[in-house]
Amino acid sequence: AGSHAYSIQPVYKGPAHGTRSIPANICYSPCGTSMDFDGVDDKLVIFDSPSLKLEKALTLEAWIKTGYMETSNPRIISKGEKGIGYELLLSQVKGYYSMEFKLPNGILKSTTPLLSNVWYHVAAVYDGKAMVLYINGKKDCSRHAAGPLPNSSLPLVIGKSCIEDANFFAGDIDDVRIWNVPRTEAQIFESFSSRVPSTAKGLVGNWTMSEGCSIITCDNSANGNDAVLSGTCFCGEVYPFIPDVNNQTNHALVIPVMN
Repeated sequence: AGSHAYSIQPVYKGPAHGTRSIPANICYSPCGTSMDFDGVDDKLVIFDSPSLKLEKALTLEAWIKTGYMETSNPRIISKGEKGIGYELLLSQVKGYYSMEFKLPNGILKSTTPLLSNVWYHVAAVYDGKAMVLYINGKKDCSRHAAGPLPNSSLPLVIGKSCIEDANFFAGDIDDVRIWNVPRTEAQIFESFSSRVPSTAKGLVGNWTMSEGCSIITCDNSANGNDAVLSGTCFCGEVYPFIPDVNNQTNHALVIPVMN
């Protein structure tokens, strides 16, 4: 158990991509981690793709643990604002946060208080007829909402607003999932505390944040929506260098590389 850190400099050669060198910090983290956000400038950015344009239904999920409450309306998941896209965020109440689910056709706020330094699983569902919020696998609140969702071509951002350089999240986020189907309460309760397979029906994005890599966190779905990290890092400790980085002999090794 633990985390092995590798510093490498991949080089790309060939007429298709030319020659390019980029620094990378690759980690092997078999026990998994969460992502720590400082509330100042940390974020994960996933470039827009057709799989993230959710028109008729959606489910958003994440594990969160908030830190201090100095940031305003911190975003957990943000893709589009002001009449397009979808967002899952927190809003301040006296002494605690409430969950907020924003769509072009409605806003829904949770009734359960979310305290600082406590882990919660949060989920938001839209089925074309209603918006529903779940906390720790149980239904918290709902409201009527209907109609298709206007698409946003903006990137999907975890940890801040996708439009403004503001609304940064302070605390920890883990195992973010986005689905293009409305998951039921039974489905959310069954899987909220365990991993879901990459082939799960309707899964369009799943960032488990377990690689320990300071450049990207890989999308565990079949869509390849990898997230680029800015500011944040999962590596709590740096272990001694391990010479063997051959994934043929070290089968658990995952080395994501960006070109």
